[in-house]
Amino acid sequence: MLVILDIDETLVYSTPSPLNRSADDHVVGYHVYYRPGVKAFIHALFGMAHVAVWTASDRGYATPLLQGLLGPDLERLMFFWTHNRCTVRQDLRTAQQVTWKPLRKVRRMGVDLRRVLIVDNTPSTFADNYGNGIAVRDYLGAETDDELPLLQRYITSLRDVPNVRAVEKRGWRHRLG
Repeated sequence: MLVILDIDETLVYSTPSPLNRSADDHVVGYHVYYRPGVKAFIHALFGMAHVAVWTASDRGYATPLLQGLLGPDLERLMFFWTHNRCTVRQDLRTAQQVTWKPLRKVRRMGVDLRRVLIVDNTPSTFADNYGNGIAVRDYLGAETDDELPLLQRYITSLRDVPNVRAVEKRGWRHRLG
């Protein structure tokens, strides 16, 4: 299985203004707050799947952020893609620009999309690959956030599913029991 992770508001919250506590990191003028449990979550993923990062952010911001978050495990990523690998298109309903992460780019690497999950707080980024996507709640710095331990349990439950695209992922939190 391959799990592709977004960064901002999925794994971390970055803000130019500090919150009411010390930041976990500082990257190019931003105070960075790690989502509770993020390091344990990524470590667990490395134990059960290939892991990649695909962010709409630029490399100058994302690289030092991931270096701080992952340390030497950064080298374990299957790939690390930034905004230049995203596609920007216009949403015809809202007339707004939408950043999109088309998984056909991953398929071109020889990866079977039946075994790919993409985790993002913005479902529109995986709209054309909805069966691969797991939408998570926005992380905006709350210290009481419990999304990642739940997500880890959910991804673990999908580990041996031959075609993850066939599994309904809307309401995934409620399926944990």
